[in-house]
Amino acid sequence: MNYIRNDSLAKILQNEIDEKGYIYITIHGNSMVPTLQNGERIKIEKNDTYNIGDIIAYFLVGEG
Repeated sequence: MNYIRNDSLAKILQNEIDEKGYIYITIHGNSMVPTLQNGERIKIEKNDTYNIGDIIAYFLVGEG
């Protein structure tokens, strides 16, 4: 099996979001239960404003 380093994967995802404005991913694991379920498909989209209750994903340069 081939693995992608976390920082490389983060850059790939960031490029896709920058290009299209959004990506879809499938959740793997239970760290966000009960909010996000294992196997659930979610949309991550670029946005300039946020509201209470939003889940934020971000890329920290040099950290992933």
